Amino acid sequence: MEFETLLTGWEFLEAPRVAANGDLYFTDVTLGGLHKRHPDGRIESFLPGRTWIGGLAFNRGGGIVCSGKDGVVLFDERTGRIQNLLSELDGKPVGAVNDFCPTADGGIVAGLIDAESVGAGKPPQGRPLIRLDPSGRVTKLWDGIKVSNGIGFSPDGKHLYQSESYETLWVYDVRTDGSLANRRVFADIKDADGLAVDAEGGVWVARFDSWEVARFLPDGTRTGGWTLPVKEVQSVGFGGADMRDLYAVTGSDFKNPTNLAVKTGCIYRTRSDVPGLKLPETRF
Repeated sequence: MEFETLLTGWEFLEAPRVAANGDLYFTDVTLGGLHKRHPDGRIESFLPGRTWIGGLAFNRGGGIVCSGKDGVVLFDERTGRIQNLLSELDGKPVGAVNDFCPTADGGIVAGLIDAESVGAGKPPQGRPLIRLDPSGRVTKLWDGIKVSNGIGFSPDGKHLYQSESYETLWVYDVRTDGSLANRRVFADIKDADGLAVDAEGGVWVARFDSWEVARFLPDGTRTGGWTLPVKEVQSVGFGGADMRDLYAVTGSDFKNPTNLAVKTGCIYRTRSDVPGLKLPETRF
């Protein structure tokens, strides 16, 4: 597959999501903001200063669900209204919520993250993986995850994949009540970041230290890797009318923060032989 370049010169891009009209939404985790690239290349920006938006989802009835350094919000770009969906957990500020995946019933499964420690290059504290229901109820699904990143469900909803960056890529069994069990290693890679699942159950993984997007079969067998011009591949997502447009976004040299003047946050697009799995809309 050959990638075309859609955008360059940003810092740490995440969460590529494509609307039905072809608008591409994305975020810059460190510079902040929610951004929209129109099919003609024009860029619109929203939520200035909101950092750590590692996850996005389109909401039924309008609006976009955004994670961030202080929880989860529902943003309506038509009115500018911001509705807090999650700001506390166990009576305390929830802190940063990173990537998430919509559930079939309109909620999300999201990973919390110790953003202060990660940003400072210090060992992070373990945080929980949670489910946020449309009613606002929060359920802890797992705990002790140090750097939660990409999350996705298998096509039948019976398995959940989760990147724990610097550790491994996990797979869980999903019980009928939505709880998780039998966590085990799915792919033993240390630099797994964002991920997306295709219609055949293949798991596409952005690797932040390997210059590539890799694909794994449902049994964990690697079926290929596609090289990009930037080492720090941060996230991937499918879009387009046939769900065969594959987007990959990159970051900058996180191992050398003094070199961030060289911004290599880019958006790339290619065509996949296998269509992506269409994500559900949230229902907040």
